[in-house]
Amino acid sequence: MGRATIQCTDAERNQFFEDMDRRVFHNLRDHFDERWREAENRIIQAFAVCHESTNLRMCKIEADLSNVKFFTAHQLDAFQSKLLELKTRIINLERPQG
Repeated sequence: MGRATIQCTDAERNQFFEDMDRRVFHNLRDHFDERWREAENRIIQAFAVCHESTNLRMCKIEADLSNVKFFTAHQLDAFQSKLLELKTRIINLERPQG
């Protein structure tokens, strides 16, 4: 069995290769566009997870800081009360008895 030979002109051959180049370029562009969108989506998803995690940590830090402020203020009030009580006792001890 012999191979069939197709006869074509230089112009037809050039047109064939130009068409082929356009199809290959179009397919490659579509492929890269799709990969680019997938990469963008993965980056956005990763950023969203990171952002959510950071927000949770910030909320915890803010709650911890609020607790520290409350307990510090409470301890300071208790310390001031004790100091005032001691001051009052000292003043009462220094008064002349009589």
